Amino acid sequence: MENVLAYICTAGKGSVCDYTFAVALNDQQKQVYSALLGELLIRCCSECENAGKSLLSIHQGNNPSDFNMPRVITELNNLMQIEQKKLEIIWPYQTLQDINIIPFKRENSNDNPEWFYGYNKLKHNRENHQDKGNLWNVVVALGGR
Repeated sequence: MENVLAYICTAGKGSVCDYTFAVALNDQQKQVYSALLGELLIRCCSECENAGKSLLSIHQGNNPSDFNMPRVITELNNLMQIEQKKLEIIWPYQTLQDINIIPFKRENSNDNPEWFYGYNKLKHNRENHQDKGNLWNVVVALGGR
């Protein structure tokens, strides 16, 4: 599982880093959205779903059709307290006020993280939810995968 996650993270980071040369990684730009950012969010989250299905089938013997992200987060939380893990954004060209993110933070155990809601809205209706493919959703989703 770690090798899969390492590949996913490596594949996405380069694209996000390239993008930050065009759009500043600062608080005023968090909601900037584009087709490219939407594609990055979809790539990132679909890999997160795939890894989640594998995790559930390995650790709980569940059928991948029973998949949902809240169950994946609960399983990860049971294994490694993932909901408490913080990531620090270290990038020389960023001026974010809050550089610590908690990718799997949820209001309650039945919720998806905000970036995953954005992904689903974008995946199922791009025309009306283009704004969900924004810089901040991509950055936090990258941390979550």
